[in-house]
Amino acid sequence: MQAAEVRHALARLDTFYDTARYAVTGHRVCELVTSEYGVGPLLDHHVNRPAHMGKCLALALERTGLERPESWATAEERRLIEAYLQIRTTYGSTPMTDADKRARVTRKYVDKGTISDERGSFRPARPARALRRGGRAPATRMRAPAPTPARATTRKSPPRAKRGRRKPPEA
Repeated sequence: MQAAEVRHALARLDTFYDTARYAVTGHRVCELVTSEYGVGPLLDHHVNRPAHMGKCLALALERTGLERPESWATAEERRLIEAYLQIRTTYGSTPMTDADKRARVTRKYVDKGTISDERGSFRPARPARALRRGGRAPATRMRAPAPTPARATTRKSPPRAKRGRRKPPEA
């Protein structure tokens, strides 16, 4: 079950993280938010209120006055994420459900050292853009399945019984 949830999350992440559709002031989300901690609340928001996620991020970028994400360090990304988390609690006529509580839960993973809030710490297992263009994912990120041992002999399945009338047992 968890493997299916992870596959679903990765597919959802592909819909907004590295696409022009969710670009904020000309920057893809993957250029603005590159920490594991930052991606978590974005994914959570996209599941809970997908139409609000990009708008809240744009508003956070505007409120912080940050520009040129290619020159940001961890401190700038943290400022953006903190502004974003505040905005998503009240944004729209139907704000995100339990936004504060959900953000606190994600923050606990940073405090425990499970995930990082350092800029550049999030690395998708399979870069979406490269795969969409027909490229290959880096070999270091994709593991090949373990080889299966060759069988010494080839087994044949037993023949199936023919359907129809059965012969009565001989006495």
